[in-house]
Amino acid sequence: MHEVVEAFRLKLTLFERDLQGRKLHFPHLQQHCEKHRMREDPLMRDYWQIISRSDLEFLILSLNGKRRK
Repeated sequence: MHEVVEAFRLKLTLFERDLQGRKLHFPHLQQHCEKHRMREDPLMRDYWQIISRSDLEFLILSLNGKRRK
């Protein structure tokens, strides 16, 4: 279980760094930021932080539930 959680956490970190950088995984957001001359979109950054935390918690809870069965 630890490996799955750690792999998911690394993917979240990769996407978070990409949001703060070149946005290669987010082409529409990249275009939006370029159009409006923004380094990053603060709403997207905040949204991503909330989503990544809740997804990680959900994954951990799901895996814990599967282990009990």
